[in-house]
Amino acid sequence: MGTPEFSVPALRAVAAAPGGQIALQALQSYTLYVTEVEPGRLAAVLETVFGRVDQEFLMSTAEKLIAKGRAEGLAKGKAEGKA
Repeated sequence: MGTPEFSVPALRAVAAAPGGQIALQALQSYTLYVTEVEPGRLAAVLETVFGRVDQEFLMSTAEKLIAKGRAEGLAKGKAEGKA
């Protein structure tokens, strides 16, 4: 699955705008949180568009989301065990 062509100019415009890097980081976080895309796949798409990716940010975001999911799962399991 490739990068939709219409998204490339839009993503580049966002990146070039004032505060664009922060907006892109928010987009990365949102994408990882609400979709099932793997961090490596997202990184590959972003590298296609920009030629580089903030791997540290992307992976730390993915790791935080995984930890949050584990914590929520444990809390739910404990709550169900008490019911």
